[in-house]
Amino acid sequence: GRGAFLRWLCAMADQNDREEEDYEVAYQLQMQETLDATRRSGSQEAAQRADQGDEKSTKLCFAGRPCGYGAVILLPDGDVMWSKGQHLDETTNTKAAYAGLLAGLQACRDFGIDQVIAEGDSELLVKQMNGESAASDPNLVHLVKEVRAIVQYMSSFKLRFIHKRNNAMADQLAHDAAPRQSGAKRRRGSDDVAEVFVVDEEVAEPCGICLENVSIKQIYVVGECSHRFCKSCLDTLIAQHATDKKFPVPCPAPQCITTISTAECAALTSSAPALEILQKLEVETCIPASQRFYCPHASCSALMTRPDDLSETGNNAAECLECHRMVCMRCAVAWHAGYDCAQYQDLPPHLKSNEDRQLAELAQNKGWRSCEQCARVIELSAGCRHMTCVCGHEFCYRCGTAWENHRAKCTCALFEFPGE
Repeated sequence: GRGAFLRWLCAMADQNDREEEDYEVAYQLQMQETLDATRRSGSQEAAQRADQGDEKSTKLCFAGRPCGYGAVILLPDGDVMWSKGQHLDETTNTKAAYAGLLAGLQACRDFGIDQVIAEGDSELLVKQMNGESAASDPNLVHLVKEVRAIVQYMSSFKLRFIHKRNNAMADQLAHDAAPRQSGAKRRRGSDDVAEVFVVDEEVAEPCGICLENVSIKQIYVVGECSHRFCKSCLDTLIAQHATDKKFPVPCPAPQCITTISTAECAALTSSAPALEILQKLEVETCIPASQRFYCPHASCSALMTRPDDLSETGNNAAECLECHRMVCMRCAVAWHAGYDCAQYQDLPPHLKSNEDRQLAELAQNKGWRSCEQCARVIELSAGCRHMTCVCGHEFCYRCGTAWENHRAKCTCALFEFPGE
């Protein structure tokens, strides 16, 4: 009897232990579900609060260059609360951008700011912080952890990518920090927070075009891509493109696809005529090639806009706003009073205007061909016979057959050599 009683007690104890373990497991599961629900609710509330309260958040702009970083804290009203530029030893843009972000976040923490919208021009950094790209460099992994260690205590934090041209203030601080190693002086603001760097005028760096060392005051940073060249070389480049009537002016850095804006050209060029040419070319690029028309009078040649609905029998006359003479928009000649366009084109050369007759005779003697779409005369001395007129019409220069979908419809040889 005693043995059976002991076995019964042991069985009851085991059952109690199992019940306690089951209860503990159930309790832990319930607590985890409650915690998860709380976190989800908190995250949703935080997201909703962030979406509704962006205007209450403090903006942090940061930028990085191989020479240093820049960071700016802006109040909701747009005023600068704090800014800093710091020179760094040789590094990468991404690592410098992390340094700028960390400096700004630490400043926000010191000021007690816990709602931050951070904007930077490092797309890789933003992807790494948002989990879209994994950092393989151990140093970058460490920097990611540092940033997360700070933002986890903030009530609201957003990280956005912005283009460098929209991040000028932070990028300029990063740029200005570069010469510190060669004599730049630092001056702290009266509030002992904002930092301004005074650049030594004697600091020099090589121009990306002529490769000569020039004063940093003579270096210009292209706004779109931040490539650096001396102002003298850029002035020459702009003047050459104006002479060649080429627009826009490209950044001369190898493999760079950005352009130098007309506003930048105005600040760089010393030639008023060159700037005027570029401004006119900019206007031309806004007009579709098929609608560009130039006054046919030799003393004028002003740019005009040609409508698309011109007909052979309609009245296609227009007054040039520059020389106030009448022109035919379809035939691209001085207005042929008394003839519609079809009748005028059927006239023999000697009955047309003196200029048209001379041009027709010259084109015939030289073997030049006219574009069938806009009637412009085109000269080809040698080279590829595939012509693309300024109006966009493509054709074979030898036989005049139009190309379709950028492909020849004739069997003519593609290249023409002198003497053929």
